Amino acid sequence: MTPAAVLVHSEMDAAIAAEAAAFLRTGTRFRVSTDDGCIRAGEPLLDTLRRALSAEIAVALLSPAALAVRSSGAEWADAFEEAPEARVASLILTPCAPPALLRRRRIFEDPERMVALRQLKRWLIDAPPPATDRLPAPATDAISSAEIDGLRHRLGDRPGAATLAASSPMLSAFVHAHWADFEGVVWLDCANRPKENFIAELAARIGVAAEGPYTADLEAVERALAGRRLLLAFENMEFAPDHGEWCSLIATEPAGQRDEEPAGVLEAMRGWHRDPAEATALLPRAEGAFAATIAGDWDTAKQIARLAFLLTNNRRRFAEAVLWLDRLANGALHHGDRGAALDSAREKVWILEQWGRSTDAAPREPCAEPVQLSLFGDGAMAAAGV
Repeated sequence: MTPAAVLVHSEMDAAIAAEAAAFLRTGTRFRVSTDDGCIRAGEPLLDTLRRALSAEIAVALLSPAALAVRSSGAEWADAFEEAPEARVASLILTPCAPPALLRRRRIFEDPERMVALRQLKRWLIDAPPPATDRLPAPATDAISSAEIDGLRHRLGDRPGAATLAASSPMLSAFVHAHWADFEGVVWLDCANRPKENFIAELAARIGVAAEGPYTADLEAVERALAGRRLLLAFENMEFAPDHGEWCSLIATEPAGQRDEEPAGVLEAMRGWHRDPAEATALLPRAEGAFAATIAGDWDTAKQIARLAFLLTNNRRRFAEAVLWLDRLANGALHHGDRGAALDSAREKVWILEQWGRSTDAAPREPCAEPVQLSLFGDGAMAAAGV
């Protein structure tokens, strides 16, 4: 359920309160109300604030007009003793002397009101710091603060999208400067990622099961993004899913496919079973190595593709697994490797049956329990390091 916040304000400050509420509604998923927060004539701020505590958040917009009728310190203490866990904050609109109890709570004040509003917004979002391995490397080039502030207005203050030139350091600079304006950050380098891998990896990052087919995975990801205020930071982006009305997207244009050294990739892929979750990071490298060997070194290309299939199949990323099976089958037919082509077709049958699409596959004898066929024989498995 979308959380609620009430802005408590004087009638004289109603227009400013409406602007603040519009800003907070746009940049967060909070339902921000001002109607229930208007201080009645002759009423102290405390009485209105006490009523506002029925919401998850109460924010007092402080000014001389809002504090025209004062309450005693004892009255303030009694009110907050009744609701000790209430999340209460204050934002000073114009210079005034806030009650001592509000001073001891969270208070936002800055000569530039927008700065204070942004601080309040971050407090509402209360995002945990992202893990450093889930962020791009910090930018080393000097970045104009005016450029970053412009992006913050476009992406941080409201949902939006910005596409930068390939390899632009601005993406990293913005992410590191303004991650707290969002509920979370999803950073992905999209180089060497076909759409099946991209969507499967994005699904894993946002906690969505993606077991295929691809269109079902895409729909599941888009449904999940529709209800969250995330920053999607995609380097080398070729396409992106519909990210809904709350997410912001910052991306760099693709810089081209990266070449990979096939022998090193093959050696790394052979150990995928030691930590399959971590090994998924190798899949873009497998993409580059497979592309480099498919024409002239079929044996290496076949081993890389088979290991990539085993890994994606283990992680139940079945749309991606089918992609690798199709590549194996096509390469096998091109190179006259009938055994690899047949094994790929058999494995694909098993996945299609899990999707309820057995009519799309070649028929086979039914069995009492679904048994996944081996992609290749024991000898070939050993040669592949599995």
